[in-house]
Amino acid sequence: MPSEESLPTEQYGDRVVITLPEEIDLTHSPGIRETVLAVISRQPAVIVADMTATTFCDSNAMHAIATAHRQALAAGADMRLVIGHSGVRRVFALSGFDTIIGIYSDLSAALSGTADTMAGGAG
Repeated sequence: MPSEESLPTEQYGDRVVITLPEEIDLTHSPGIRETVLAVISRQPAVIVADMTATTFCDSNAMHAIATAHRQALAAGADMRLVIGHSGVRRVFALSGFDTIIGIYSDLSAALSGTADTMAGGAG
């Protein structure tokens, strides 16, 4: 079971949303991994990391999200990100991360899997 540092989650049928904090850095990386592992144990079809409020994401956080993505795929779940802040979106685009994971501008699009301008947009 995840520790007290785990992140808030909400279940929507076979989809689970993990709400990430405003700033994601080295101190949050273990909580991201723990929470994703706990969510994977529920066997969801889709895991959405809601980064709507996130305005800062360092390399440790990106590594934690990449690891979570690999763990989700290995468990048969699709992982998607919701990123609202343009600076955070830019970091994911520059790193090429947007080519391996779906990035959406809002939660409803991520939950439904509706195409988004960021994911697969002007590549």
